[in-house]
Amino acid sequence: MMALVGRDHADDPALHRLLDEVASKSQYHQGLTLVAATAAGDDERLHAALGDPSATIRSLALANIASEHLPAEQILEEMLSGSAEDRRMLRQFIIRRRLTNVAETVIDRIRDELGDREAGALLATCAKGTVRRLLPDLLYAIPNLRSLAKRHPTILLDHTEEELQTLSRRQRDLLWVSPSLSPTDSSASSKRPDRHASSHPASPGDWRPSSASTQLAWPDFW
Repeated sequence: MMALVGRDHADDPALHRLLDEVASKSQYHQGLTLVAATAAGDDERLHAALGDPSATIRSLALANIASEHLPAEQILEEMLSGSAEDRRMLRQFIIRRRLTNVAETVIDRIRDELGDREAGALLATCAKGTVRRLLPDLLYAIPNLRSLAKRHPTILLDHTEEELQTLSRRQRDLLWVSPSLSPTDSSASSKRPDRHASSHPASPGDWRPSSASTQLAWPDFW
C-alpha cells in the first residue's frame, strides 16, 4: 500500500507532509514511510534516515538508498564513527552491491583505524591490485575465503603456491586434512582447473599427502 502511495504521488508536493505525519506516529510507521520514499525515489528522506537513532530504521534506509547517493567518504566516516552494527550494515552494503570503488577508497583507513579483520571482510570486493598488495597480511583475517576465491581465484592460487613453497614437509602434510574443505581447493580451482594440480606442489622428494583422500585446509599455524 505505501509503495503504491509513493509511486502514484511521487510528484505531489503534499506527499512529503503526509509522510512526515505518518512517520511521527511510531517507528513502525516511520518504516512504512521509507517504503513509500523508496517507491517515490525520495533519496533525501532515505539519506536523512541514515542518521536515525534506530538501527532498524538505519538498516531499512541503507537497504533502499541508491549507491550513487552515498559517497565513499560518507561511508568511511560512518564506519569509523558508527557502532559495530552500523559497520556490519555498511560492509554488507559495499559487498552485496559490489562497490569496488568504495572498498578501494576505505580499506586502508579501515585497516589503520579498526584493524585487519574489518579490512579483511572488504578485501574480496577490492580491485586486483589491492588484493595482491594486502592478501599476504590479511589472509588470516578474511572471514569468507570462498568469496575471495570466486572473485580473485588466480591471485589466491598464486599466493597459496608461494606460501606452500616456504613450508616444511611436515607443515605441508598438516595442510592436507579431512574432512575440511579449503576454498582454495574448491572455488579457486574450479575457476582455474588448469591450476588445480600446481596448487599442491610436491617437495623435491616427490612429496605427496599422507592420505589418499584428503582436502586442503588452513590450520592454526597458517
